[in-house]
Amino acid sequence: MLRVVVKVGLAGLLLVAAGCGSVAPAEKAPQKWQVGYWLWDHYGSRGSFEKTAVDVLYFHAVRLARIHYAGPATWSAFGSWPDDLPRANEYWVVFRAEEGGIPDGSAAKQLAREVADLQKEASKRGARLSGIQLDIDSPTSQLHDYALFLRLVKNELPKGVALSITGLLDWFRPGTAVAEVVAAVDEFVPQFYDTEHSLGHGKISTQIQAAKRGPQFNRFGKRYKIGISTFGRAQIQEHPRNTRSNGVGLRASWISPDLAPRDIALAPGFELEASTNPAGERLLRYKATQKTQVGYQNWERGTQVEFVLATPESVRDSVARARQLGGHCAGVIFFRWPTPGETMALPPEVVLAAVEGKPVARAAAELRVKDHKCAAVQCVDLTVSGIDPWSATAVRYHVEISAEIDYFMPVTNSPARMVGPAALEVTIPPYVGVSQLRLGRAVAGVAATYTLKEAK
Repeated sequence: MLRVVVKVGLAGLLLVAAGCGSVAPAEKAPQKWQVGYWLWDHYGSRGSFEKTAVDVLYFHAVRLARIHYAGPATWSAFGSWPDDLPRANEYWVVFRAEEGGIPDGSAAKQLAREVADLQKEASKRGARLSGIQLDIDSPTSQLHDYALFLRLVKNELPKGVALSITGLLDWFRPGTAVAEVVAAVDEFVPQFYDTEHSLGHGKISTQIQAAKRGPQFNRFGKRYKIGISTFGRAQIQEHPRNTRSNGVGLRASWISPDLAPRDIALAPGFELEASTNPAGERLLRYKATQKTQVGYQNWERGTQVEFVLATPESVRDSVARARQLGGHCAGVIFFRWPTPGETMALPPEVVLAAVEGKPVARAAAELRVKDHKCAAVQCVDLTVSGIDPWSATAVRYHVEISAEIDYFMPVTNSPARMVGPAALEVTIPPYVGVSQLRLGRAVAGVAATYTLKEAK
């Protein structure tokens, strides 16, 4: 087991260790329920920050890393305050350690120096820095060592900066040193997603069992929030070559970070089975009915693609269950704020509407016509927007054109096809996952108008 190295002398080390088994006196139950977000990639996201404000934002800004030189390895903490952040009443900076194990004592001072700099930067920007959060996946067997490290960090932090940690559900089973860990911090956040019971089992979220978890978490008398998933994931099971597509012999599945529902929904040769898992997440299973290509991937018949997606219903259910925990539960934190262009994470406005039990207002579908400014002919690019991304059924539209066009050049896997000299038909497949799609380019000898109408 890894032990923390602390240069405080033997007497000081004994004093620190002696206090680790104690649990802090119970705090008063929190009076305010907070709805927060984790922001994990803030670069280039200004456009998604304009309309939405949250109670509290935990943003990943600092990386804890072990530096290897010629001598012994040391830990460093480096990061910066982002230029653009969503509006929030308070901010917490997240320090993430990607390497396994517990940082040693040298990391505590490095971390504190970085916090002092970030505190000054927050003050310049007029932001309220309430505290820092450590995101360290400590093995359950090393929680005692983690508690020692957290006490060192707490002692080094500038005055007024609170300490929060994320927590794995396995920590809270009987017989662990989790009480020592919780006693060393001001707040803990159990994460109810990507647990051993969810990974690879057609789900991301783990249901919150209030009757079981409430006593587990409230016994510490410490403020806590619940981590809830609002993102999606694609998983692929590829059928081996030259075998019959009978469901036997699928290769081990792997996660595909770049694949999105529209890539499969618009591609030919896939059969869809849609369902909902017990957590309320949408489960889309596509099976290749023929040899096909998606992007640069060539897949044999029988390949299966599975999407697990958060829904307003899964969010609403998780929040309701978190509220049932009572006691010292102070709110929920959603993982995560979507990155630019991401289509498998619920938009914040959808999540917050689900929390409040409100429907999400949707604009009517419309056709966007952009003049491509061709020299000898009239050519326009056509895009349909205002699509319901998660419609369970296909939706058909007609595009009526005021004059005959010479030809229509569809984009790859376009949902549009020419059905007459002055008409297009557009079929949006179910669960396409995006609110707008480019159709292609129309070319005509004269200027024309294009009108979108939903098919009856």
